[in-house]
Formats: sequence, C-alpha cells, structure tokens
Amino acid sequence: LHLNFQLDVLHRYWKPGTRSGEFGKIGGLAVHGDRLFVADYDNARIQVLELCAPPSG
Repeated sequence: LHLNFQLDVLHRYWKPGTRSGEFGKIGGLAVHGDRLFVADYDNARIQVLELCAPPSG
C-alpha cells in the first residue's frame, strides 16, 4: 500500500487472497515505529509488515 502524507491511497501492491502478504477486506491500519499493522477483516487476522524509508538523495 502506497500512501501520501494525507493517507490517500496512491497504489496497492497486494492481491486478494489468504496467503501471507495477501488480503481480503481491510478493516483498519495502524503504524507503530517501523511496522504497519493491517486488520484483514475477511481473513480474521492482523498482518504485521515492516515499513521501509524512502530513498534519500
């Protein structure tokens, strides 16, 4: 998921599914430190993804 500073969705990088990194209906997002927590409503789970910093320079 690629968001701008206003949290508008710019691009989605996932496909629907039940495997790791795949999602159903997303019920919520939270950020803590360098991790993104995704509440996957359809699959009844929370996936934790590591955030990466944008390239500097």
